[in-house]
Amino acid sequence: MKITIYYSVNMGMCVALPGHNVWVDAFPDYKTPSFSKMTDDEWEHMKRVKAVRPTEIIHTHCHPDHFSLERAEECAVLFPDAVFISPVSPVQSRETGLVVTPDQLPGIHVSGEEYTYTAGAGFSIRFVKTQHSSPRFANVPHYSIFIRCEGRSIFISGDARIHEDNFEGLFDSAGTDLAILNFPWASVSKGRELVKNVIRPKHVLLVHIPNAEDNVDHYREIAEGSADSLDVSDVKLALTPYTEFSYDLS
Repeated sequence: MKITIYYSVNMGMCVALPGHNVWVDAFPDYKTPSFSKMTDDEWEHMKRVKAVRPTEIIHTHCHPDHFSLERAEECAVLFPDAVFISPVSPVQSRETGLVVTPDQLPGIHVSGEEYTYTAGAGFSIRFVKTQHSSPRFANVPHYSIFIRCEGRSIFISGDARIHEDNFEGLFDSAGTDLAILNFPWASVSKGRELVKNVIRPKHVLLVHIPNAEDNVDHYREIAEGSADSLDVSDVKLALTPYTEFSYDLS
């Protein structure tokens, strides 16, 4: 099975699979410290690209470096046939100052320990509740993502805390075809151990690396310097916005 990841910024991407274009945390519009945002021009471009027109629009959590309420509302109008799936979590609109929750948007609203969305035989998106990496956000609903398509598996960490009690028992013994991970999974020893012993991926894509102009904390150098320490033969880094990464998961 051949797939393409169309990377945007931070954890944002379109996962293009046979019959599905899954947008994941794809359109953040707010510049948080140390990380990047999708500019208005880039957002206008993304909306027009037919190759990545979404069939599903999903979010790991609703922090502003992953989620935009205004753009989510726009997507509901632009892509009425796309399935919108988001955790139930308070979000403050920068435009109105009002605190709302994504369940005021049309779509599926995830709560509880896990939820699985299916679309026909052989395709599913599983949301599993995991702890956010920052203790400050321990109460923020956060979900890691497991996509299955034609018998192949893709894991997307989101901002999950790197700890075995988040992930014990969630991965097949055969391993994972592609793991899309926040870059600290390569830079800290616990992350490397989990990749090697629990996730066991054939391919790794490291994301949530700030754009060059936003690299105030030298996260790009940390990501580049630690990628080779993963015990995986194919490790790629999402360093440039709007890069395409192609994989053959056969």
